[in-house]
Amino acid sequence: MMPISSINRMAHLHRKFMDVHASQGSSIANEVIQEVVKFYKIK
Repeated sequence: MMPISSINRMAHLHRKFMDVHASQGSSIANEVIQEVVKFYKIK
């Protein structure tokens, strides 16, 4: 199991890429978001 601080960092990372994707429509940001979502499903 991941420590809570690591989970918080992942949530922060996810939120930042969501902001970039929403403001710029970045396909790279969208790819990162999809990978983070996959990671959450695994954990």
